[in-house]
Amino acid sequence: MNAQEPVLDRLDRLLRLGERLIEALGRIEAKLGQLPDASSAGAEELWTVAETAAFLKCSKSKVYQHAAAGKLPCFHVGGQLRFEPQAVRQWARGEPASSSVIPLVRH
Repeated sequence: MNAQEPVLDRLDRLLRLGERLIEALGRIEAKLGQLPDASSAGAEELWTVAETAAFLKCSKSKVYQHAAAGKLPCFHVGGQLRFEPQAVRQWARGEPASSSVIPLVRH
């Protein structure tokens, strides 16, 4: 047995492993390409307190009050309140909100 044979066997195994990894990455990329794009799915960006107040034609403090009371559907993102536009529209029409209300807790 030649001293280089074990090394060549390892290199051959690594080469085959690399080829399998490249094939697997290709399959993953193909599947990712089939996923719907959030922007094309009609998803809207979340509203800030100011944007929500502008839509509701009220003050920011009123938005905070409704959020703190658990009436206005909202959630925290990075320590700030955010609102789903569709949920705010439903709330403004007096319809039940499709998203859950997470009460604002002040520390």
